[in-house]
Amino acid sequence: MSFLISHPTPGISLGSFTAAHFLCTATLGFTAKDQAWIRPVASILVFIFTFIGDRTASAVSDNASIRCLLVTFSWVQAFNGNSLLCLSKAEYKTLNQERHQNTAPKSVFVGSGASGNGSFFSRLIWAIAMQWNLRRIKTSRPARNTPPFSSKDPSYIPSRGRFLLNRIAVILASIAYMAIIGLQPQPTREDLSSDRVRFFSRLNEVTLYELLQRAISTVTWLSGIGTTSEICYNVIAVVLVGLGLSEPVMWPSWFGSFTEAYSVRRWWG
Repeated sequence: MSFLISHPTPGISLGSFTAAHFLCTATLGFTAKDQAWIRPVASILVFIFTFIGDRTASAVSDNASIRCLLVTFSWVQAFNGNSLLCLSKAEYKTLNQERHQNTAPKSVFVGSGASGNGSFFSRLIWAIAMQWNLRRIKTSRPARNTPPFSSKDPSYIPSRGRFLLNRIAVILASIAYMAIIGLQPQPTREDLSSDRVRFFSRLNEVTLYELLQRAISTVTWLSGIGTTSEICYNVIAVVLVGLGLSEPVMWPSWFGSFTEAYSVRRWWG
């Protein structure tokens, strides 16, 4: 492992992330929850592959935002996989049980592959769908506080056409916002000097310009990360729903209303 980490390449990083995802998919779709040793071992290997990909992600791109999104999402998938394999112990045979209760989704993918007929393709589609369905929408264990499509009517689900128009508008608005914050002047060498790292110990020296600059830089950095993830999420949603591979119900808003995030517990769902 140390050799791989000390010689980072894009292939090692992306290959490790991909191996982690496919290992989780194979274990989830083709093992049962009572196979006590297989799932914990697979979960440990998923974490190891993700760690290797994380440590070598610097070779993938010079853009810190891209690396941040790649690494963050890969760790989210690793912990999500661990939850499915070892904590909730999801398994394929529960698909038919949930279908009798009318709660099982057609998955993020729509088609006969998720019909529960026990075929290789059916198991594969189900496993991939469960990994991508992070909010467990239309399953027996949906995530709490998933934002509805309409705050006035929580049961409202938009039509495919309305959904696509709305999400394309969100993507265009997000791209425009990213272009606007990209126009802000680059910091000078003086702005990044080591003397300005400290803040509270030199409050009497801080100017109004520096205070505004710090506040704006912080807000634009955080909002930039959020907007970039919003764009990625909605692009995937538009492609899958537009091609008829998924349903609008599977793609609620990436972020809920900030006016409802009145506590840390509600913020995280």
